[in-house]
Amino acid sequence: MRFSLKQRFMIKTLPSIVGVLLRCVAWTWRSSEKGESSLSSKKAQAQAKIYVTWHESTLAMVGAYRDQAVHPFASRSFDGELISRLAGKMGYPILARGSSSKGGAQGLREMHSFLDAGEHVYITVDGPRGPRREAKEGSLKLAQISGRAIVPIGYAARPDLRLKSWDRMIMPLPFCRGVFYFGSEIYLTRDEGNLTSSLKRLQAELNRCHVEAEKYV
Repeated sequence: MRFSLKQRFMIKTLPSIVGVLLRCVAWTWRSSEKGESSLSSKKAQAQAKIYVTWHESTLAMVGAYRDQAVHPFASRSFDGELISRLAGKMGYPILARGSSSKGGAQGLREMHSFLDAGEHVYITVDGPRGPRREAKEGSLKLAQISGRAIVPIGYAARPDLRLKSWDRMIMPLPFCRGVFYFGSEIYLTRDEGNLTSSLKRLQAELNRCHVEAEKYV
């Protein structure tokens, strides 16, 4: 994808600046995990899984799980390029790249290879451009071909800010209390042709996880 001169300048400068600031702010967060699973290095199970959130939780995930062995997924858009480089500054390993419209098949293959190697992956299922809280089928297809579980995660923090972006991105403030709520695992069979019901289940479980996370903060 070709970027404008302004976009290239932002790609060169913003990830380093935001990476330093986010590390400093995230160091003050009091984050905890609730629910049925975990992603922390001490608690995460050995079997690789597909962790998913709504796009609004991206900053919280990138900040709280910095330096963890999980491979995020980023689109080939301008926003995806910024996220990819920011994740690198935050200590994440190689990212899978693609989207529903650009390089989707390649992105699925890359994530599948990470799962086969026993490594977790992370996807924002309504990214990169929304609509907000409407999941796309990418994570479900990945679960089908890999046989791995999808783990929905909801997030809430106090105090926090909501950015004026399409996803209403959550910006946890310094010294906030944040909760990641891990929901019920979702498995799909290879012969499941119509993914509509599974997509509705995924959306409902993600929304439930956010409600549960809000209760703790």
